[in-house]
Amino acid sequence: MDKDAFPTRPLDDVTPLITAGEGYPALERLALNAEYYLWLAFRIFDPETQLYSAASGTGTWRDLLERKIAQGVAVRLLISDFDPIGAPKLHETTWRSVEHLRGLANRGDFQVLPVRHEAQVGKGLRFGLWLMAARAIESQRKELNDARPEESSTIFQTRPGLWRHLKQDKNGTFKWRSLLLPRLFPATLHHKVAVADGTAAIIGGLDVDTRRYDDLNHDRPAEETWHDATVRVDGPIAGDIAHYVAQTWNANRIRMAAIRREQLRYAPDGVAERELQVAPLELPQPSTASAERGGIRLIRTLSKQARRTGFQLSPKEHLREIEEAHIQLFSNAKRRVYIETQYFRSKAIADALATAAKNTPELSLILILPAAPEEIAFGDVPHVSDKMGEQLQTECLERVAGAFGNRMTVLSPVRPKPRSTDGRDNLHGAEIIYVHSKIAIADDNDAIIGSANLNGRSMRWDTEAAVRIEDRDVVTNLCTRVFEAWHVAGRQAPDLLMADASHWHKIAQRTAQELPEERGFFLVPYSEEPARRLGQSIPLVPDELV
Repeated sequence: MDKDAFPTRPLDDVTPLITAGEGYPALERLALNAEYYLWLAFRIFDPETQLYSAASGTGTWRDLLERKIAQGVAVRLLISDFDPIGAPKLHETTWRSVEHLRGLANRGDFQVLPVRHEAQVGKGLRFGLWLMAARAIESQRKELNDARPEESSTIFQTRPGLWRHLKQDKNGTFKWRSLLLPRLFPATLHHKVAVADGTAAIIGGLDVDTRRYDDLNHDRPAEETWHDATVRVDGPIAGDIAHYVAQTWNANRIRMAAIRREQLRYAPDGVAERELQVAPLELPQPSTASAERGGIRLIRTLSKQARRTGFQLSPKEHLREIEEAHIQLFSNAKRRVYIETQYFRSKAIADALATAAKNTPELSLILILPAAPEEIAFGDVPHVSDKMGEQLQTECLERVAGAFGNRMTVLSPVRPKPRSTDGRDNLHGAEIIYVHSKIAIADDNDAIIGSANLNGRSMRWDTEAAVRIEDRDVVTNLCTRVFEAWHVAGRQAPDLLMADASHWHKIAQRTAQELPEERGFFLVPYSEEPARRLGQSIPLVPDELV
């Protein structure tokens, strides 16, 4: 085992949480029960997200955090920041959250740290990409000038990464400040974890945001559905998660404070010049408990800034524990592999599954995917990156299908509500359910759940966190909860606990032939043809970009 790896811990308690309908109340209870500290580390954290548990009462997450601070609990929020040129809306979302929470520091022990991944595109390559970046900045300038004056000022104030490139004159018009070479950031912090007192934690794929809320009924319009999964874990593993959050905080706080000071040199009028005041977190003392057999382990993807960037686009890979754990899980599987993932674009993962299929003739694969990526299903015109992602997924599915043959089925969830359009927001005559969960289960004794999709970005570039669980009782319970989520409430449910891919496929095919409103199962066969038609290879662009 790598010297940086966390050890396998004995299992205490693991509670599966399917959809935000279960995940959000559990996260609120975790926060409510914190006595000493509450550490949150999310890709997206909107403090205006409403509370859902009876114990929390009414209000928002900001209200809940304010209550805990008043009780003397030390609260730390690590929230991802994004490339201000390549992802301006996400960059703005982060800083709106930061500004909305800023006043809490005056109420007690609270600090928030927005973190942009340290890796940058090399200077030489940035010269080559300058025109493309300049067009993206110009697009933002036009957006600001087209907005209402009061709205444009607010948008600009919450895009601090744009300040060194644009300025607002006395008439309110946005102009170029300078032609400084734009900095580009190809990776992000993608983890979603919360830990209370180092004794209990929640980890998985779910961020805190109104868009992410859905429940097991999926009784919402297609564009508002969101199928996700997390787990609550107790015991020594929670201490490891706390250690991970503290490490991430400490590794980024000085760099981000320096970035903020630079931003403030170009700050527009109306921005209170607040520097980031963040103290280091004390690393929790690691537990000495170690599992002799089975157990649970924290696994990560970590990358860093390359020393010599030059024409480097990608960050330097540091830890690929999540990819390695998936490959090992597939290799050990004897009977069935079950996967839920937002994207299936990693050639390394596809090759590992294909190898497992050839080495184990009895092995079957059940793969759950959204009918289409969110940007394509509910967006306007697909971007070039969307087309590249569809091409990669088509290639990966073909590799795996070639090895498994009829021992594999690929399924997608749809609502029991009819819709038939030319778009990708429907499948087999029904509205789609968007899949965001990241789960892999081998047989009924080995599982991975966390923030990482099965694409090169999650396996190699972004910062990701997951847990691997090796225990028959715990994984069987996880299977039961995960599989039950695909049954429409009040309808007759098929027994899937021991079923192989062919049985899942037969049920899904039969479901697709029924009228949507009469279906008792959410899953139908996935259609590869739309992705194949849209897909496009992009020469010289690394697969990990999408």
